[in-house]
Amino acid sequence: MVQKSHLISLGARIRELRKKAGLSQEDVADKAGLNPNYIGRVERGEINVTVDTLFKIAVSLNVGVDEFFGQPPYQGARTKLQAEVASVLFELDVETLRALRDLLKTMQRSA
Repeated sequence: MVQKSHLISLGARIRELRKKAGLSQEDVADKAGLNPNYIGRVERGEINVTVDTLFKIAVSLNVGVDEFFGQPPYQGARTKLQAEVASVLFELDVETLRALRDLLKTMQRSA
């Protein structure tokens, strides 16, 4: 069984590559022949995707599948936590994100 943290890290990496390519979830879904909601669930680490689906997503992003796994920064406790936080952040509305940003800046200054 795949641990949830691995799925979250994988989803965060896919999201990062998608955004770097300037594509929306709908763009990736269209190119991969998948549902946009499915892409969102993959990026949030909610589902365990098949190898076939990973290849479809990789082709839609114009990258190799190894790009999803070949990044050492996505290993370890700190990056696991970063991926989990990123997953939560992507679900927040803009107003909440701004408030959280301001809170984090205040905490950083006082540290």
